[in-house]
Amino acid sequence: MSLVDETNRERSCGTARCNLGSIRFESQMLAYVLRQRDAGLSFAVIANALNALGNRGEKGGLWYGASVRRLIQKTKLLNDCAAENSGVK
Repeated sequence: MSLVDETNRERSCGTARCNLGSIRFESQMLAYVLRQRDAGLSFAVIANALNALGNRGEKGGLWYGASVRRLIQKTKLLNDCAAENSGVK
């Protein structure tokens, strides 16, 4: 069973263990997306690659250029927020 199949199966079962598997997979997918973007690929090309590899979006659907862009934007917002709050005890 591939990482994609295993993670999609884990996502559907709804247990805490499965959620951790999804987080691990999503962080790997994000790393892949960011590497591809750094290499100069467009959002649409990255989306097509994710779909071709069998990866599904957050709700189990196909990837589109806009969904790849939103994933990157969401990650940047979370990183910015974490940086701002890093000094808070």
